[in-house]
Amino acid sequence: MDDLVPERQALRRGSHARRQTRGPFKRWLETGALETEAEFRDGKLEGRKVEWYANGRKKSEGNYHANLRQGACSHWLESGEIDPANTGNFVDDVKAP
Repeated sequence: MDDLVPERQALRRGSHARRQTRGPFKRWLETGALETEAEFRDGKLEGRKVEWYANGRKKSEGNYHANLRQGACSHWLESGEIDPANTGNFVDDVKAP
């Protein structure tokens, strides 16, 4: 079943089973701009997740397994500069040295 907000513009869309998001998930800002695109399994982030700022610049991109960052992940500041503290290779949500 799609999760829609009928009194306003549709802000979220995804499948739910037992109140757990699963499959493709998208969330939009009230302006209509895409804010988040992700994949869920059993209510947890699983696979690629991409987020954008309201100004349209990419905020983050990375892979997840059971809600934890895995592998190459990037994060940008709203100015467009790379955020080195949150960019790199991750294992179980911990940045590899």
